[in-house]
Amino acid sequence: MKNEEKIELLYNEEYLPKEKEQKRTVLLSKVSPKIENFIEKNIKSILYLDIISNCYNTLGYPTIKEIYIEDTSINSIKNDIEKLNIKIDIYSNNTTLYENDYIENTINLLKKSGNCFINEDGLCYKTKKQYDILINANGEYQDKLYKMAYYFKIIANNYYKAYIIDSYPLKINNNSIYIKNIQSTIIDIDYSNINALKYKILGVKQEDYTLIEDTYIILLQLEDKYQLIPININNLKYFDYNIIDKILEYKSIILKTIEEFNPSIIIDYIYELIKMFIFYYDNVKDDIKERTYIIKFIRKVIDNSLNLLGINPRYI
Repeated sequence: MKNEEKIELLYNEEYLPKEKEQKRTVLLSKVSPKIENFIEKNIKSILYLDIISNCYNTLGYPTIKEIYIEDTSINSIKNDIEKLNIKIDIYSNNTTLYENDYIENTINLLKKSGNCFINEDGLCYKTKKQYDILINANGEYQDKLYKMAYYFKIIANNYYKAYIIDSYPLKINNNSIYIKNIQSTIIDIDYSNINALKYKILGVKQEDYTLIEDTYIILLQLEDKYQLIPININNLKYFDYNIIDKILEYKSIILKTIEEFNPSIIIDYIYELIKMFIFYYDNVKDDIKERTYIIKFIRKVIDNSLNLLGINPRYI
């Protein structure tokens, strides 16, 4: 790509996704068997759902974030999740599956498949080894049936893609459903600084996110100090084009984050861009007035990247 073309891409903000056509919905779901210590055990999974949802939204895809907990009580976790500035669209549990006929529909589908039978244990479903009990001899619905109903619900909604974070997933043959297992450790949660908490969950060291925050403030100060002057391509050096190339990677970073279901890719990108800016600023600070547009684009892509992570850079 010619240097002139790179500058034009910057001016047109082509490094930012601009998808206009209507697209199908993507589901991001967290499945949990129990509600006890739910936030402490699953906060990383919840944050991942939010970040991947933000990435898809940026690409123009509508998303639904859902939490399915087998326990019947879910109200106790809603407030804690909202404290993280994360909005969950749907909270499901065994009761909602029953009330919306997903249990009955699942039983009917399984019976039609020819893989169900009744014995002294109750209604059972054939497996490779033996069988699973779906309804016991006392007429009580079993956990396996509820989970099968939840998976069938997802299939029935025909999402463009569905990501299910589940430590004990069902085996399912569907090319649009992706099963993820996010390993989490119980952490102490401090809601007084949500940005710091999210950095911690994502594995960012304090000195690293302090560097991110300090650099962001410097970029804002430079933008406030100088008026925007059109880029003069004749005055640009190799380090200008190096950082321009990095800015133009932004969209591919979003796609890679989705593909690998890994928000650390965004963190690494921000950190690399900031390290490049520090070197860049050392080389151009005497001529910074001529590079105000580049400063703006650096700040903007860091701004957007942090927003994908659910980190509001204006509150650092």
